[in-house]
Amino acid sequence: MVDICAQVASLPIKSHETEIVSTVRNNPITVLVGETGSGKSTQLTKMLAKEYPGMVVCTQPRKVAAQGLADRVSKECQAEGIPFGVGLWVREFKSPLNGVNILYMTQGVLVAKIIGDQRTRLDREHQVAESHDPETTRTLVNDVASTHLSSYQAGDDTMALSFVGTGGMGWLSQTSVVIIDEAHERDLDTDVLLGWAKAVTRVRPDL
Repeated sequence: MVDICAQVASLPIKSHETEIVSTVRNNPITVLVGETGSGKSTQLTKMLAKEYPGMVVCTQPRKVAAQGLADRVSKECQAEGIPFGVGLWVREFKSPLNGVNILYMTQGVLVAKIIGDQRTRLDREHQVAESHDPETTRTLVNDVASTHLSSYQAGDDTMALSFVGTGGMGWLSQTSVVIIDEAHERDLDTDVLLGWAKAVTRVRPDL
């Protein structure tokens, strides 16, 4: 336990904690650059979880990285006496989210969630067109109208729509910060998430 605390204290990122937290709080999107091994992936989530009441989500390109980080940060929290719940969400496994302050997940899971929520919205619109029951139609129309109102407020950005409207933000409504780690490893999932991050801040300026 003592060794873990000493390792954490020696990480280069620790000396920049105040500056990093202040920058994130004053900007809807922040780009953080640091050397490999500086502690970005393990310490940034804890720094921000101390400052924000909701969940801090950190995406990883690969499942092994997400699993390893969730395990490491959980051990660090125990060693440092920090009462944070650390969760993991990969394709084959999802932690219960109750009591989770820090969530590590793969980029693919978050992209799939974005696409899935968008399909749910389109399915609702189809149900309105097919429904013959007045009460059902009224409920569905209200849901779809809520979505389109959010569409107007978001500048009609499709990716932003994925988390508004019918049941809209879902589990992300409890999220305060989303960290897209290893963003320099450019691939399709990374590009989708970077575009979504820019779009969703129009709907969730507090995110």
